[in-house]
Amino acid sequence: MIIGYSTNAYGRYPLLEAVAAIAGIGFKGIEIVCKPPHFSPLEPADGIDEALSSVLTRAGLAVTNINGLTLFADSDHHLPEEVHSPEERRRIRVNHTLRSLRLAARLGCPNLSLPSGEGVPDAGPAALARRMLGALEPVLPLAEALEVSVLIEPEPAFARNHGRHMAALFAEFASKRIGLNFDAGHFFCAGLDPACAFEELFPWIRHVHLEDIAPDRSHKHLIPGRGAMDFLALFRTMARLGYQGNLCLELYTYQDAPSEAGREGLRHLLPILASAGLTVTTADRMEGRNQVRSRPKGPEKPKSA
Repeated sequence: MIIGYSTNAYGRYPLLEAVAAIAGIGFKGIEIVCKPPHFSPLEPADGIDEALSSVLTRAGLAVTNINGLTLFADSDHHLPEEVHSPEERRRIRVNHTLRSLRLAARLGCPNLSLPSGEGVPDAGPAALARRMLGALEPVLPLAEALEVSVLIEPEPAFARNHGRHMAALFAEFASKRIGLNFDAGHFFCAGLDPACAFEELFPWIRHVHLEDIAPDRSHKHLIPGRGAMDFLALFRTMARLGYQGNLCLELYTYQDAPSEAGREGLRHLLPILASAGLTVTTADRMEGRNQVRSRPKGPEKPKSA
């Protein structure tokens, strides 16, 4: 099992610098987020693939997931997304997803995660599955041809609206290329027990996001150890079920000091993973001299009180 770090914490860095920093901390995996300044599927690649592949190989980093949740290249947040967007806007998302799938295949990454949206509160599993399948229909043939899984990531509102029947929803999908990116903090924000949710949804989980969440369950990603998440219960469930996928720390809320946040999170999680009986791969130099310190580009934003 690999534990990686998402590049969305390094929004002030060029992609190749972010890769070097993540490797320097001691991670052996990386999630690449498809948004500027790292990769925009809506713009020409300009040869970034060759340079990126070379740097990843030298750093010994495996790409655990391509994160296509946000569409900052065209708008300011997750929209347009599959379920709710008007047809003309949805085409932008489809083009974004197709190019992200090709990036995943070129980098040897098995997964691309996409946003769930808030869902439809009164829709049952079959009706919601038909709606989501209709939105994914333009991209599934390419996903199947490239052997890249499309992972839906339930946002907190989606988990609140559909948590009671999410397993039935995923059971409606016939394609083996549709799965789940399990963001543990999102389920906690929705008032659910992440360990119980993981067990219920285990057949469809292909990748896991980790972050801590405050006791009030507000949706703000915290460094593991600074919130109220019970990681030991979650990791014990993973071990008991024989989870074979990868983990990824997602700390986009720490733009001022992404490497320090990643290092602290990794140090907190490793002994808990070991206590739960999970073996993860990290670099021997985690505590060594080759760590890359954060060097934010431009003036730092004032920290909130």
